[in-house]
Amino acid sequence: MILNFKIKLMRLFLFNSIFLILFFTFNCDKVSKCQCEVESTDTISACGVVYPVKNIIWLKNMKTSLENDNSLDSAGIILYSKENIDYFFIIHYRIRPFDRPFATLFNCDGTPKYSCGGIQPIDSCKIFLKNAQKKATLWIK
Repeated sequence: MILNFKIKLMRLFLFNSIFLILFFTFNCDKVSKCQCEVESTDTISACGVVYPVKNIIWLKNMKTSLENDNSLDSAGIILYSKENIDYFFIIHYRIRPFDRPFATLFNCDGTPKYSCGGIQPIDSCKIFLKNAQKKATLWIK
């Protein structure tokens, strides 16, 4: 009984920690409605393409899907670079009890590199974000 309580408490702490890391990655003022300023993406180049949110088909489709998902309270696409390779960090969140933020790090071709959120033995996203450089916030809902 006490062990189950400790496990639940540890899970709650882990999920809240992940949320805070991802939340501060966005640099938002509010959780429910992100009031972030997004850099002008018209001149940003990623994966050899200018304006990637419009000109990379899978990313454009992902953005459209996130925009049209009314169950999401917030979502965003952030461009990172590590060792001269571009990656897209896509996060979405629902503010409801027991819902957790979820994010995926994608390569240029749309292949997921890491999934973030949930219980994982190694937090690959945290390690990646610590060692990568944020280039731009491309879109926020």
